[in-house]
Amino acid sequence: GKVEGLTVSATTALAPKDARKAYEKGLDGIKKKNLADAQANFEKATSIYPKHAAAWFELGRLLERGGKLEEANKAYEQSIAADGKYVAPRDQVAWIQFRQADWEKVLESSAQIIRLNPFEFTDAFYMSSVANFQLKKWDAAEKDARDTLKLDLNKKFQRAHYLLGLTLAQKGEFAASAASLKAFLAAEPKADDAPQIRKQLEQVETAFKEKAKP
Repeated sequence: GKVEGLTVSATTALAPKDARKAYEKGLDGIKKKNLADAQANFEKATSIYPKHAAAWFELGRLLERGGKLEEANKAYEQSIAADGKYVAPRDQVAWIQFRQADWEKVLESSAQIIRLNPFEFTDAFYMSSVANFQLKKWDAAEKDARDTLKLDLNKKFQRAHYLLGLTLAQKGEFAASAASLKAFLAAEPKADDAPQIRKQLEQVETAFKEKAKP
């Protein structure tokens, strides 16, 4: 399909030589686990060339890794401002919002990601589904969960089966809910919360039997 959003930034190739060199040193610093040196080089790259979106992104990831979420967000926003079609920083911002349970912002960010590149950022559908579920928007949560499973070719988000099962249960569709919960347990039988999900499955199956009684 046609997509506007990219997994790499076009501004990288436009950066002057010194900025590119600092950026490459930053990447090398990450490989060598010299994070302080890496951060210094990314900061140098963005200082020389403020539109170096990839350098801002890598700087944000380092700051986020160090628990400096506010500073990381600022770096991601600089990356987005430098290259609006570079999707990676938007994705990181959405995950921070997700962990902070800021569901309205998650919906806004994930919608932007889906608009730009729905094929390479399947996680946006998953985040959107969780946000819609938390906001009790059952139809939207169901659609996003199904889109996650359809597009997640690498099967990274099998938990979407579980989310779909919970959503269908909320809608009173107990047979379909049970099928989704079973699909998740088949895909992730050793999940930490598998015992809890098996109990939920029993409750859904009981609800289905009660609903089926004349």
